[in-house]
Amino acid sequence: MRGSNKALAQTNTWYRKIESLNLTKEYKDSSSSIGSWLKLFFGLPALPPSAVGDCFADILFPRIPDDPRASLFSDYIVSTYIDEFSEFPPAIWASDNIKGRTTNACESFHFHFSKYFNCPHPNIFVFIEAADEEMKKSTLKIRGVRNRSCGKTKGVEAIKQKEACVRDFKMGTITMEQFIHVFGKKMLPTVL
Repeated sequence: MRGSNKALAQTNTWYRKIESLNLTKEYKDSSSSIGSWLKLFFGLPALPPSAVGDCFADILFPRIPDDPRASLFSDYIVSTYIDEFSEFPPAIWASDNIKGRTTNACESFHFHFSKYFNCPHPNIFVFIEAADEEMKKSTLKIRGVRNRSCGKTKGVEAIKQKEACVRDFKMGTITMEQFIHVFGKKMLPTVL
């Protein structure tokens, strides 16, 4: 099962490491070379898994800022996410497939479905009734979507822009560095 890029960015896994290394000020500073370098990492999840290591070796590693904290961040990313024997290798979290990257639908279903139960092992009849109720709700939602015309949304446009960027990268129109720069901006975690 492949993890979603949104989950990787939105759960702020990498950002928490940036915070723990006291790099937050540099990260937020748009004129900081360390901040610009850190933001490139958030473009890695949009690469094909086979290209992540090369991207790190060819683009990110040679540009490590002369700051011990940047080296620590780099070591953490490599040992945890990039190395072939890491805990979360690129095959788990990297994908150049733009569509279907989020787990929102599954999480939404689980959130609503779990409200029917007050114990970990419910009675089978309670479970069947809850499943039937959720099926009815889903059927009504599907019918509602079919009956109304859907206009283009920001989300659809954003996906089209990302798909165009992936296509340009695959065709060689843009470099890997340009690619992770574009996606790094799009995939940044929301910072409070």
